[in-house]
Amino acid sequence: MEFFFKDLLNTYRERLKSTFFSSFVLAWIGWNWKYFYITLFVSEEALNGYANKFTYMASIDTNKYILLVFPLLTTVLYILLLTPINWGVNSFVEFFKLQAKNTRINIWEKEKFSKDEVAKFRKMDKNEIKEKEIEIEELEKRFTKKDKEIGDLNEKIGSLQGEIDTLNNVSKAKMTNPIDKNKSKDPTKKIIDSDFNTDEEIAKFLKFSYFTKEPTLPNIYYYDKLVNDNKIFDFALLKRHTQVRDFFIKNQFVLLLEDGEYAKLTEKFLSFYKRYYKYLKTE
Repeated sequence: MEFFFKDLLNTYRERLKSTFFSSFVLAWIGWNWKYFYITLFVSEEALNGYANKFTYMASIDTNKYILLVFPLLTTVLYILLLTPINWGVNSFVEFFKLQAKNTRINIWEKEKFSKDEVAKFRKMDKNEIKEKEIEIEELEKRFTKKDKEIGDLNEKIGSLQGEIDTLNNVSKAKMTNPIDKNKSKDPTKKIIDSDFNTDEEIAKFLKFSYFTKEPTLPNIYYYDKLVNDNKIFDFALLKRHTQVRDFFIKNQFVLLLEDGEYAKLTEKFLSFYKRYYKYLKTE
């Protein structure tokens, strides 16, 4: 018995799966909907004296067209239109699937492009950072070079300041220990105090042996050597020539350097020595 019911259920299931059978059932229900409506929703009190719903439905005037013909025609029409309807629905579904796929592809490409662009910009940022670091290193080198140049200039300024201080010290020494011209009876004192503006005074100076034409004396006595030596000479060479040494200092012919051993000849001495050197040549 159980096998019989299972077989019956399988038969009905197969029939329901049939396109024609399921279509005819739906069409028949559509054309004869009144019977289902009365059965399900109308109460027996509203049947106007009919004993029950089945008696009322039997009294309804029906014809063969509504019961059979129209449902059959509807089923056939549905079956004929089913193929193009399925094709249209499938095409519509495939279209939307394709659109969805293309949308996903576009989104993926945009995301990939965005990632590539981000990587590209990151790489560009790294390159720019390297370039800026190189520029900073070059600027640091330039600043270091400029600092060195400034240091050299400061050393030169310090050296010049030392010369100025030496000159100031010499001037203060002159003011502290002035030479009394009136008390000096030595005729050479008058020569030392003179400005040597004339050849006659140069001749007088030579007579007192402050200078000599002997070539064995230091290079300080030769004008051409003085220029080549950048006007710097060993002032200690004149220690034995105290009169000449004092004469140089008093007339501001020399500018003592910091160590006191070396001195720098002034333009005043060079102007004087040009005439003296010329005098030596004529002798």
